Amino acid sequence: IYNSLYFQLRDINNELDVENKIKNLKSDIGDYFSEKTLTYYAIKQIYPNNKTQATDEYLNKRFGVDGVPDYYLRQGKNILLFESKDFLINADEQMSYDYDVYKKVFYERLCRKSSGKKSAILQLIDNIKEILNNDFEFERYKNVREINIFPILVTHDSQYEVPGFNHLLNNWFLKELENMRQEGYFVGKTSRLIVIDIDTLLLYQGMLKELKLHKVIIDYLKTFDKKMPHFVSNTHSFLEQKKQNQYIPFSYFLKDYVSRNSSFKPPAILYEIGDVLIDS
Repeated sequence: IYNSLYFQLRDINNELDVENKIKNLKSDIGDYFSEKTLTYYAIKQIYPNNKTQATDEYLNKRFGVDGVPDYYLRQGKNILLFESKDFLINADEQMSYDYDVYKKVFYERLCRKSSGKKSAILQLIDNIKEILNNDFEFERYKNVREINIFPILVTHDSQYEVPGFNHLLNNWFLKELENMRQEGYFVGKTSRLIVIDIDTLLLYQGMLKELKLHKVIIDYLKTFDKKMPHFVSNTHSFLEQKKQNQYIPFSYFLKDYVSRNSSFKPPAILYEIGDVLIDS
């Protein structure tokens, strides 16, 4: 819905005169709507009564620092760092069907821009370093080695919810995490990068509130590190399945997880806008 609205707004914006035209329409929508409206809303619905949480707006105003996560949340010894990225791929790049083209585009959008500026993955790495150095302005920790850190990238286009996308991004993220380990950082309780699309957060907000998002993530991560039982008769088959698990998007896992652990309840917002969507 939101993606199609963007293209309608873009066409309208293109027809405006220079004085009234919004110069950076896509980035403004990504900042003010995708991040500060949708992503903030989803997280607050999942953790409505959590006392220790802060948006980047609050952190910037309160401490006057740049490079903070888009959303910071801590529940007990579990820290969730959110980065929201709403981006498009050019039509010629999308239709190239060339893996190297896709890889280059995703690296520039989500790791390091062609200008050299850091994007989501490297921004999360910097946030993790601050926490492990106990330099994070928002709060200090008695023992950073006891804290579980979950870096989360929130995307805003369901076309990225395909097997392998998360694996590609984690190749870059885990390489940076290994560099940190070699520099002396304790990264033993920092998870791999979790990629979640906004539709999943919105659709399953009630379930993730009930089951706790960070606990679901822990179970998701177990599929990556599953140990081979002694009674497995086909070692090759087990290892092949374990390898395939590396490519499973969080949304695929969550759909099956919810069916096994809870009964699906549509979010309240669907009831509020359902009639409007049907009529339209």
